Amino acid sequence: MKKYILIIVLFILVIAAITVPDKKQYTEWIKEEVKNQNNDQLVNLGVDLLGSSIFGSTSTCKNYVFLSTCRTDLGQEEKVRAIGAFNNYFGIPSF
Repeated sequence: MKKYILIIVLFILVIAAITVPDKKQYTEWIKEEVKNQNNDQLVNLGVDLLGSSIFGSTSTCKNYVFLSTCRTDLGQEEKVRAIGAFNNYFGIPSF
């Protein structure tokens, strides 16, 4: 039984290592998050046109073997943090 559990855990870790998202995927994720929070067409247009360059230059990502962490600083109080795993990002509340 322990052998099967070990095989399953190793399989999950290999899949996690293969599917670690990168900074480009984070930029796309944060653009979609901003667009989902705003129903204003003008804001959505601005995010579509300038979002990649703004979020790309204000974001830092650290890639680890099984996940990545990203942070975007948009000002003194505006910070976005996320953890990426399995080709997805998950927002973390800022403290």
